[in-house]
Amino acid sequence: MEKALTNGDLKNLAHDSISVTIYSYEGKSSCFFGNSFTDRDVTTNYGGINYTIPAWSFSILPDCSKKFITPSSQHSTFVKKGNEAEANPSLKWTWRDETIERIIPVVNLSTNDDPILSKDLTLSVNTTGHVVHAFVNREAIGYIHAYLGEFEVQFHQSITLQPGNNEITLLSATVGLDVLKRNYGPNFDMINQGIHGPVQIIASSNGSADIIKDLSNNQWVYKAGLHGEDKQIYNGRARYNQWKSDNLPVNKPFVWFKTTFDAPPGTDPVVVDLMGLGKGHAWVNGHSLGRYWPSYSAPGEGCSAECDYRGPYKPEKCRTNCGNPSQRWVPCALLANTDNRLVLFEEFGGNPFLVTFQTVAVGSICANAREGHTLELSCQGQRAISNIKFASFGDPKGICEYPFATAASQSFEKGTCKAAGALSIIQKLCVGKYSCSIDVSEQILGPTGCTGDTRRLAVEAIC
Repeated sequence: MEKALTNGDLKNLAHDSISVTIYSYEGKSSCFFGNSFTDRDVTTNYGGINYTIPAWSFSILPDCSKKFITPSSQHSTFVKKGNEAEANPSLKWTWRDETIERIIPVVNLSTNDDPILSKDLTLSVNTTGHVVHAFVNREAIGYIHAYLGEFEVQFHQSITLQPGNNEITLLSATVGLDVLKRNYGPNFDMINQGIHGPVQIIASSNGSADIIKDLSNNQWVYKAGLHGEDKQIYNGRARYNQWKSDNLPVNKPFVWFKTTFDAPPGTDPVVVDLMGLGKGHAWVNGHSLGRYWPSYSAPGEGCSAECDYRGPYKPEKCRTNCGNPSQRWVPCALLANTDNRLVLFEEFGGNPFLVTFQTVAVGSICANAREGHTLELSCQGQRAISNIKFASFGDPKGICEYPFATAASQSFEKGTCKAAGALSIIQKLCVGKYSCSIDVSEQILGPTGCTGDTRRLAVEAIC
């Protein structure tokens, strides 16, 4: 099939209200059937055999005859377990500050008579970056980040300046490019991201007009990246490992944390739960795991218990995880059995004592298949199917839509017609096995008594 897809000739046909795409190569062919109707299945006869293509889907005949592959119908609910390799699950952390490098002063208050010293001072920064941090005389004074859909952000923070030279340092961070300014195509260099100004100090007091010092034209210097990234301290290089074990800071921005841990036993995937931290970057054994941002939650509205992808695509379709952090779980790979090193750069401030390692395994699986197709069930990681929680062949009700659903969102109910012995038949076919296949037909599962043309099998299994 692969050679036919990559090297073969392509032919498109219209056949019985469906589209048929045929790839042919060296006498072998592969066929794709597409049903663009959003409200009904279509049954077609191709090569003397009847095939039913579900609404708004495609199905595959790898050899253009007999064996029929419908869209994947199995969805999984994952469960997480603590790290059994750690006798004491509390990690032991060391830490160090990110170095804020000294630069030339951008504000010079030459005398004690400078008129702004006697007023309340506010630093104002205009930016198109997603995050901006501000430091005055190498001390963090605050940050602001944009929310979804925002492209212009203004930072305001009260500050205190001293007579003489003062340093103002601004750190701008972006998380991708702004969608409305186009994140594909040419002219990336023309997309403005970052601090565009003005940068101002606003001095105000009751009863008098504001005095504004515009710093935009002052002499600024810049560099890309962090000091710790430049020195690659996440690799554990001794020269730059000025790590401290006492007075571990909590909720302090711009801090590096480091700990070691043993890998959980078994072959299940491992994740690090970073709930309790703010925003930052994680490394394991010197390898980047990517960014995390558990303090930023998805909007609380817009999710639905039901999911239907039929019809034109919209971003609002099948939203999940509303009101929850979108970057909390970070997958870990490249682990040794013992003495693995986790390094975090915490940008906003958080509590590393809340970080835990967990394994992820399939807890349950659910699947749908229509009559005339084959339903396949499989538990990952050499885990056997231990029980069939639900099985009904006929017109069962309910959903099985979210690939990473919660247990509550995957629920079935028996319909008005059903095969009485379907549950026991599927239990015999599947329980105790790593995987099983079920031909969905009345010959295998028994008569349903349904009067309609389309019958469906719905199954939920426990791994």
